[in-house]
Amino acid sequence: MYPRRDNVYEHKDSLNFDMMKTRIFMDRKGTHQDMYLWLAHLVLGMIMPTITFLMATVEDTISEVRAEFIQAIIDKNNSALDAYLAYTFYGMFFVLIATLLTIYVGPGANGSGVAEIMGLLNGINYP
Repeated sequence: MYPRRDNVYEHKDSLNFDMMKTRIFMDRKGTHQDMYLWLAHLVLGMIMPTITFLMATVEDTISEVRAEFIQAIIDKNNSALDAYLAYTFYGMFFVLIATLLTIYVGPGANGSGVAEIMGLLNGINYP
């Protein structure tokens, strides 16, 4: 039944997106905050492609090292089972590192984040 009769969500805070459409907001003169906002966008626009390039480079390097490592095992032992086990444990090693980092260093990285973004875009103030 809508609206709810209980007050469960009464203490929740929401973001006010309508403020940006008010006449006071639209008629305000430029401030230094606008300059800092543009500067932040510029810096973010330079940092994100750099991080993306570095991540792609590291990923390619790890894949090349894995291929060379597996090829060396095949050349040395001439055994597909040894190569398969090495390939499997190589992947498991990086999964273990990612799991430990997620659990102990950044538990906020758990999950995809889609629900949080949807809530934020709907006006929910999610910490």
